[in-house]
Amino acid sequence: DALRTTSNPIRRTALGLVLCLLGGLVAQVEAQVTVRVTSSPGTNVPVYGQMVDTITLANAGLSSISDVNVDLDLSSASGMTMRLGQMYATLTHGTASENERVAVLINRPGVSSSSAFGSSLQGINIKLDDHAVTNVYNISSGTGTYAADGRIGVNPYGAGVAYHTNQITAGLAALNGDWLASNKWSLLVADTQEGNQARFSSWSLEITGTAANDGVMDPGASGEISLSGSGLRGIGARVNSAGAGANGVALKA
Repeated sequence: DALRTTSNPIRRTALGLVLCLLGGLVAQVEAQVTVRVTSSPGTNVPVYGQMVDTITLANAGLSSISDVNVDLDLSSASGMTMRLGQMYATLTHGTASENERVAVLINRPGVSSSSAFGSSLQGINIKLDDHAVTNVYNISSGTGTYAADGRIGVNPYGAGVAYHTNQITAGLAALNGDWLASNKWSLLVADTQEGNQARFSSWSLEITGTAANDGVMDPGASGEISLSGSGLRGIGARVNSAGAGANGVALKA
């Protein structure tokens, strides 16, 4: 049965039953849902190498995606110093063997034809959101909210080039659209030069989209589902909102 909810948190089965009874009296629209999941690899990025951390949302309960944001925490490896200007990061939804979409999160901030080393920041704990005014290429602080780099055509291992906004073709908006068959979201972090080393501490994936009409909505351990908008919204998928581990889900408005 469709679960209908208002903007108040769902705390008891009784509330869900009452809302279902009200469903025939109040017009409903498709629910806009935000799913947020955090992963903490806590792993050093190989010097002049790369690593990938993957979040699998087997039952996100979304039929389409309208917005994606990412929290990213990179720091200096123990006994080493990270230099942000040599770091590169992408987020991929899907797999190359099936279908995929890619967003460039970071592409050597500050590196240009006149600055070979770019940003000297030794750590970041930032939110990447394409609604932000400042692109992360121009980052000046290790905290805050920035638009993703988006320059997929700029080779992170090549010579520095002058930054232009018309180079941005793969920001986070590139991930929007129908939910792909693959439920994998993979964040790649690469160190493009020798001499420094970063630690990939953690990242959070925040996806907003339209709730599916059937199936199960369960983002997994530590997952959180939030509803946006007002009035009565319809969620056709069954929501796993009790228990622990893979069923530990917080529903809130």
